[in-house]
Amino acid sequence: MSTHYPTPETDAPRDGRAARAVLVAVGLFALGVLANLVFSVAVAVPLFLAGVGITSAAALVLLTLAGQLGFAAVAVGYLRRWLSGVPVRRLTRSDARVVGVSTVAVLLVAFGFTALSAVLPIEPTTSVVGDVAASEPWVLLAFAALSILVVAPAEELLFRGAVQGRLRRAFGPAAAVVGAGALFAVLHVLNFGVLNAGAAVALGVIFLVGALLGWAYERTGNLLVPVAVHGVYNAVLFGASYLTYALA
Repeated sequence: MSTHYPTPETDAPRDGRAARAVLVAVGLFALGVLANLVFSVAVAVPLFLAGVGITSAAALVLLTLAGQLGFAAVAVGYLRRWLSGVPVRRLTRSDARVVGVSTVAVLLVAFGFTALSAVLPIEPTTSVVGDVAASEPWVLLAFAALSILVVAPAEELLFRGAVQGRLRRAFGPAAAVVGAGALFAVLHVLNFGVLNAGAAVALGVIFLVGALLGWAYERTGNLLVPVAVHGVYNAVLFGASYLTYALA
């Protein structure tokens, strides 16, 4: 893939560039969600016909894997055709420092939310994975591994590589980070069983995490940096949840 950011647009009036960039970003988000659904259904139908419950632990892992491949397919297709790839290279010492700082930052945000939830009168959030993990906690370890190997690369390709990359061309890096972070948070709405105050606060946390991932990408110009931060972040949260269930 390319090791340089694409150059800003200069072939259209400013208002036209802005509107087009927003439409493309939202379109990429919608296509990603659609591809996620299509790939997931392609796996869910055989499981259903085989008599496997699609809310079982094994099925959730397979459905997640399939859906993430849908994200990756949309991102790679767009990046190859329109943005000439994204900057990916081996981590330098500077990159590694950004990975470390960003990882600590996103984990502080996540665990800060957990601490806040314990003292404020907000409803707890629920999720399908959490419900399944109550009886089959091993699924959390599977999701931790899946996060590092598949989820982080696929979601970062789509949201930081494609969406943020497209918004950057029209609005610059700061607005691109905010826009990609907002769409990243919207994606996770479906993760919650009930949209209550707790879910709303959690979505705010996800937005902050997405913005920090976007900052790490802009700071280093290396997509592997937010991929690493995202993967470690998810793995730590799933691992902590596993210990909570396993030691209960």
